[in-house]
Amino acid sequence: MVGLKIKHQRQRELRVQEKQQYAPPELLEELIPSVRSNNFDTILRQKTSDLSTNQRFLLKMELKRLCKPCVRRIDLRGMVDGQCEPYEFQGRTHYLDALAQEIFKQQLALYSTYTQGVYEALQRTPNRFTLIQQTQHTASTHAEASTKADPGQTDASLTIPTFHYRNYPIRCEERMHFAIELEVRLNEQKSIKASSTNISASGLQLKIASETSLESGQRLTIFFRGLEQEYVLEPDGVEYDVVRTRQRKDMQYVSLQRCQSEQSTGFDKLLSTFIHGNKRRYKVNLDNTLEAVFSKGFEQYHLSTLTALPIFFGRSSKGHSCAHYALLNEQNSSLYEQFQKNQSNGLCQLLAPARLARLITEAQQNPDMLLYSFSYLKNQTRHWYFATSSELDDDRNLKAAFLSFAVRQKDWHVYHLRVNAVEPQQSYYPSSLPDSLGEQTRKDNRPPSARVMSRINHLTHMLVMTEITNPKAASHCSAYPLSKADLTRVNRLFLCRTANRPQIVPVELQYRSLRAEPRYQHQSEVLVTHQGLSLKAMTADISSHGLKLSLSGPLPSPELTNVSLNFTQLQEVTSKYRLCDITYEVVAYDAEALELKLRLDDDFSDANRQASRFFTELIDRNKRKLIKDPERQSNVEIADALKVIYVRNNHLPALFMSREKGRCVPEALSLPVMDYSLRTLFAENDTATSLDWLFKGKNGQYLQQWIKQQALTAEPLCAELLLTVGGDGNINAVFVDDFSTQHLLTQFIRINQRQGRFKAIRLMLQPTGRPDISRFENELRYISLYARHKAKALEETLWNISYVCFLADISAEILNRYAIAIQEIDKLTDNIEG
Repeated sequence: MVGLKIKHQRQRELRVQEKQQYAPPELLEELIPSVRSNNFDTILRQKTSDLSTNQRFLLKMELKRLCKPCVRRIDLRGMVDGQCEPYEFQGRTHYLDALAQEIFKQQLALYSTYTQGVYEALQRTPNRFTLIQQTQHTASTHAEASTKADPGQTDASLTIPTFHYRNYPIRCEERMHFAIELEVRLNEQKSIKASSTNISASGLQLKIASETSLESGQRLTIFFRGLEQEYVLEPDGVEYDVVRTRQRKDMQYVSLQRCQSEQSTGFDKLLSTFIHGNKRRYKVNLDNTLEAVFSKGFEQYHLSTLTALPIFFGRSSKGHSCAHYALLNEQNSSLYEQFQKNQSNGLCQLLAPARLARLITEAQQNPDMLLYSFSYLKNQTRHWYFATSSELDDDRNLKAAFLSFAVRQKDWHVYHLRVNAVEPQQSYYPSSLPDSLGEQTRKDNRPPSARVMSRINHLTHMLVMTEITNPKAASHCSAYPLSKADLTRVNRLFLCRTANRPQIVPVELQYRSLRAEPRYQHQSEVLVTHQGLSLKAMTADISSHGLKLSLSGPLPSPELTNVSLNFTQLQEVTSKYRLCDITYEVVAYDAEALELKLRLDDDFSDANRQASRFFTELIDRNKRKLIKDPERQSNVEIADALKVIYVRNNHLPALFMSREKGRCVPEALSLPVMDYSLRTLFAENDTATSLDWLFKGKNGQYLQQWIKQQALTAEPLCAELLLTVGGDGNINAVFVDDFSTQHLLTQFIRINQRQGRFKAIRLMLQPTGRPDISRFENELRYISLYARHKAKALEETLWNISYVCFLADISAEILNRYAIAIQEIDKLTDNIEG
C-alpha cells in the first residue's frame, strides 16, 4: 500500500515537471487574458513558436481548463498559518486569511472572473502548512547532505534565557526614556560630557565613556545643559550619588540617585511636570515591568504544576520547633494525602519536634538530604517508619536492614528533603509599578495585613519534600543483607508512634484561570460504562461541564478516553432532564484508575446538552448549600504570603517548554537565587545557558519521544539522567534507560564518582494550564498603554508554554541504590590491581 502511494506520487511529480517544461507560469500569465479573444490562436502561435504542435495543443487545453468558471467554495481554516475570515464573492462565502484575500484579488484581475485557475492558485499560498512542511523537509534534506559532505559541521548551540523569580527592580516613581546633553562635574578641576538615557523625579541614568572611573557612593554634580535653553535651572547644578555602574560594549551606564540634602521644591516640581507632560512622547521605561510580568507568568506555571510539597515550620508557644503550614496545589495534594491514611497523620509524626530540631541542625551543614519511609496496617492502626540518610549513614548494617526491609513493603517511598531558613518579611514583594499610578497599584503594593503577619511571624524554616521513588530500585535495595537482630533495631529506632501532634494546616494556592469553572463538592451515585463493562461510582465534585469520580473498582482498559455515565441517583430528583448515556471525556486518572477527572464531551448530542443544563441549574439554585473544597478552605492572603516566601527560597530549577510542529522547544529556565547542588550545570552566565546536553543528539531524540508519552495521566512523567560534569564545563549526559546492562551503568557511576564529576538528576514533566493573567493584569495593562506590541508578544509567550519540567538532584539516592553493585566493581578492580 505504501509502495502504491509512492508510485502515484512520483507519477504526479513527473506530470507536473512535464507541464512546467512547455507551460511555465510566466507564459501562462501572459496568455490567460487573451484566451477569450477571437484571435487567441494567432497570439498562441506567436508566443509559442518554439513549441511542437503537440505541446502547443496541450498548452491550449491547459489554458482552457484554468479559465473554466468555478463554483467551488474555498475554506482555508486550519490549512494556513493565518486567521481566516468570511469573504463574500458572487453570493458565495469563502474563508480566507489576509494573504489569501490579496492573492484572490490578484487572480481575479488576471482571469476577470472566478475560475479554476483562481481556485488552484489559492491552494498554493506560501503560508499553507503542507507547503511549509515540504520546504522544511527539503531544507533539512539539504542540511543532512551538506553535513555528510562536511563531517566537521555541527549544529548551533541551543542557548535559552535564564531568570530568577521576584528579581525585578521595584520603583517608587515612573522613569521616562529621555536623552539630553549633560555636564558631569567629578570634582572642582574635572568635568566630562555625558548624555542621559532615562530620568525620574529622584533618579537619573547616564552613559559616559568607559575610561572614566566611577565608584558606588561617589557624589557627582549634574548640569542639565540640554534643558537650560527652555527652563530656569539650578545655577550650581544638582548633586547625585552613584548607585551602580554597568559596562555595555564601549560605553559605561551609570545609575544615579538624588542626594537627600539636594531636595529642591522648585526642581522637584519641574521634573514631575516635565515627565508627566512628556512620558507619552518619549515613552516610559518599561524594562522592570516587562521583567516582572515575565517572572510572574512563569512563576504561576511553576506553582500550579509543582509536585514537591513545601512545609513551613517555626517556633511554637512552648519554644520548640513545630510544623504549621503545607502549601498545596492540585499536583502536590496527592503527596500530602499519602500521609493521611486510616485517620493517622503520618506527616505530623514525621515532623515531630525532635526530628525538626535535628533537621534544622543538619541543614546548617548540608540542606539536602534523603528520607526513606514505609508504613503498614496492623490491627486497624497505621504504623509509620521514617529514616533520613544521615540517620542511616552512621551504621552500615542498620542502613542495609532498613532499606532491605523497606523496599519489600507495598507502601514505601523515597523523598528528597531541602531545608532552608526563611523570614516572614520575605512574604512582601510589591509590584513593579509606583503607587502614584492609581488605587489598584496601591492595593497591589500593600504589604500583608497585620492579621496575616501575626499568623506567619513565627515561621523560621521551610522544608520542601520531593518524591523521587523509583519502583525499579526495589530489586537493587532488596539485595542488602537482612537479619532479625537488625530488624529489631529498625523497629525500635524508626517506628513513629501515634501521638497527639499539632496538626499541619493545608493552605491551597488559588488561580482564577487554571480552571474554566469552579467545582463544588457533591456526592451522588453514578453508573460508569466503558467498553461493555459497568461499575458503580460516586461523584466527589461537580461543575457545569466536568466532575471527579471515585470508582468502586478499576476499569481494565489500558487506554481510557471516553466513558458513558448514568446519574441514577440524580435522575430520581428530576423529570425535566434525561441523565443517562452521557459521554464524558477522561482528562486524567490515577495510577490504579480508581479516580477519574472527566470533562463533558462536546459532541452536541441531546444527552450532553441536557446534562450541561441540568448541572448549571443545579449549581445556580444551590450555591449557598454547595461549598468549594470544604477540607482545605484556605485563607487567600496567607496562601499568597507563603507563595512569595517559597519562590524566593526555591531550590528546584524549572524548564519551560512550548510545542512547535509536534516538537517540544525550550523557552526559558528559572534558576534559584540561593546556592543549589545543580548550579554547575547552568554556570555560563546570569542571563542564558546552553542545554545542548539535554536537547541535542541522542538525548534530544529520547527526550522528544519521552514527552510524547505524557498522554492522559494524573502522575507527572519522570525520567532519570546520569551526568558527567567536566572541569571545563562540558557535560556528558545519558538517560538511565539507555544503558544496555546494569554493569555498564554502575561502571559509569563509579568511574565518574571517583573523579568527583558525577551528578544524577530526575526530570519531572507536567503539562501546564492557562496562564492566570489576573495576577499581573495591572502591570500588563500598563505595558500595553505605552507599548502594545510588547504586551501582546509577552502574553503570547506565556500562552504558548505547554510543559514545565522540574530538575531534582538525586545523586545521593542513585549512589545508595546501586551501592552493592558499585562495591562489587571495587572488589573486582582491587583484585585486578593486586
